[in-house]
Amino acid sequence: MQNTTVLDNWVNGITAQLPDGSWGAYANYADAKFTKEEAQHKYYGVNLAKLKKLKAKYDPTDLFYNTQSISV
Repeated sequence: MQNTTVLDNWVNGITAQLPDGSWGAYANYADAKFTKEEAQHKYYGVNLAKLKKLKAKYDPTDLFYNTQSISV
C-alpha cells in the first residue's frame, strides 16, 4: 500500500508529538488497512455498543451494509 505511506507518515508525525492516547480514525475515510473490528472501534469508539443495539433492532439482516457499517 505505497499510496498511503505519505499519509501514514504525516499522521504518525503528528500523533508522536501528543500525549499517549487512544487514537480513532476519520469516519469519512474507509481505511482498507483496518479489519472490520478495528474500524468499528476506531470510528465509533465509546458509542459502538449503543450503535450495535440500534443496528440489531433496525437492520438485523444487515441490509444497509457498507465497509464502515456496524456489525450485529
